[in-house]
Amino acid sequence: MGRIRDFFINSVSFIKDKFHKEKNDFKVSTVVLGYNGGKYLRKRLESIINQSLKPYEIIYLDDASTDDSLKIAKSILKKSKIKHKIIVNKKNMGCGSQIIKGLNTAKGDFIWFTEQDDYSSIAFLTNIRKLLADSAVNLAFCKSEPLDVVYRKLSGYPSYSELPNEDYLIDGSEQIESLLCVRNTILDLSSAVFRKAALEGIETYISKCKIFYDWIMYAYVLKSGKVGYCSKVLNYHLRHPDSIMGRNRQNPLFYEDVLTVKNFIVENFKLSVEKLQEMLDEVKTDYESCGCIGSNSDNISEHPFLGRKYNDFKEKVFRKIAQITTGNSDFKEK
Repeated sequence: MGRIRDFFINSVSFIKDKFHKEKNDFKVSTVVLGYNGGKYLRKRLESIINQSLKPYEIIYLDDASTDDSLKIAKSILKKSKIKHKIIVNKKNMGCGSQIIKGLNTAKGDFIWFTEQDDYSSIAFLTNIRKLLADSAVNLAFCKSEPLDVVYRKLSGYPSYSELPNEDYLIDGSEQIESLLCVRNTILDLSSAVFRKAALEGIETYISKCKIFYDWIMYAYVLKSGKVGYCSKVLNYHLRHPDSIMGRNRQNPLFYEDVLTVKNFIVENFKLSVEKLQEMLDEVKTDYESCGCIGSNSDNISEHPFLGRKYNDFKEKVFRKIAQITTGNSDFKEK
């Protein structure tokens, strides 16, 4: 009986040790990007703290908020058993700077950037972990549901219809070609977790963006490796006029960022002629549809400085198309 008891005890101990090791192997640094988001912050932080699979650490970055955000963050985080750090800027530095700071501060092997006005299902990390178990996966994300400011479900976001209704694990280049080169279909940064090592060197590219930090990050980590997608709705993000997108939809910086990301994609990925043409056409039609502050023309080519950037991108696309179809890199638009 003693031998059986010892065997049972050792077996249980082995299982516990293995489970504990597996839990510790998935070290996720959660970076919360905060600025004057006090009215959303409690729901955001509690959805992180209450994850069924706990993050390794929580890093709250306050970008010189003037509301009660910092007070709320301190109150909630001090009650948590999760290791945390609060870093406060004396002056507002902007989202890009905060992402870079979070990346340099994080100690985990994976990094989950969360925006203050989003929240997640408590099963978010549990499901994302399954995708990141493959060491070749650099990016894992889930389906995200848009809500209004009182947390009611919104509809009418066409990019979501492009995502499939089943999970998948594919090469990053396939994700870019099928779903990320024309427009950003991963519409919420909080729905994604990155392998931190894959983000090495990203700072230069983030610094070039003012709005589409997330899109350039997705493209950057998918230059190599795989992407995993969970089709469950595990993330919820708010759409409101005070968001970065809400404030900047007609800002020249919006189109400048689109061109920055698309230039990066054209330079780093092999794309079909059809997709290259679609990438170009989308910039033109989007500008025609939404317009741009400071310009009366609906033709992006006529914009004082965007016109030059768009025409440079157009030339690059035509050269790529020429290389594919004729082998002649000097191809010009007819």
